[in-house]
Amino acid sequence: MKILKISIFLISVILVGCKVASPVSESDEALQFQSVFPEKKMQSAYETFTKSVVKLTAFVNYQTILFEPESAISIDDISDEDGLAFTRARLVQNESFSGTATIIGVEGGKALLMACAHNVSFADTLLTYSDKADSWGNRYLLGISIKTAQVLQVVCAMETFPARAIALDAENDLALLEIEAETETVLPPQANLKPVLLSELHWGDRLWLCGYPSGRFMMTSGLISKPDEKQGILMTDAPFSDGYSGAPALVYDLQSG
Repeated sequence: MKILKISIFLISVILVGCKVASPVSESDEALQFQSVFPEKKMQSAYETFTKSVVKLTAFVNYQTILFEPESAISIDDISDEDGLAFTRARLVQNESFSGTATIIGVEGGKALLMACAHNVSFADTLLTYSDKADSWGNRYLLGISIKTAQVLQVVCAMETFPARAIALDAENDLALLEIEAETETVLPPQANLKPVLLSELHWGDRLWLCGYPSGRFMMTSGLISKPDEKQGILMTDAPFSDGYSGAPALVYDLQSG
């Protein structure tokens, strides 16, 4: 698969504010239970947006060759039949990795999704080195793994779709994916959001994350800290774990709704 490297402006932080156009009466503003959302309007906006957040799973297969620890095999010996004679074992490894993606565009039965590059791009070759080296300082190999297959899947609207990466920005850890359905009606709606600049955010602003830790859809919330504004660093105390990679970070604009 040919991956085009692109620079994706602004979405590298994936910080957005919810846009809600329909008016809400005062009686609709009251929440029934204690909530992290101060008003019903904000809670409804979040629930609407979550329909555009989907589960992303990558299935990766590797064929691994392990060498004897004392074989003193170097990278130059890999293509040599004598080097392969020191093979201790051959393994087939099937790995799966879960993450999160956000639908940012839907048209004609196709959808574009934003995700993290590390959730969709895996090395073709992995080398495992020994702590021993030759006289030139070249470390000996303990094993080599070669990728033999990779499949990306997106689960949304109670269906599973094969996905393909159409653009990759490894430096900013961003990937653009595409899925295709027989009809546009089976696809979730695209996210109706506006990007927010880091300069618009302040210490103590609240943000929300929604993603798929352990493959299950969950939300979490925390406060924003800006320890180094010149470098564009943003931090939060929101608790999150594996599976939240690619999850959008949401802030709510109280002035525009």
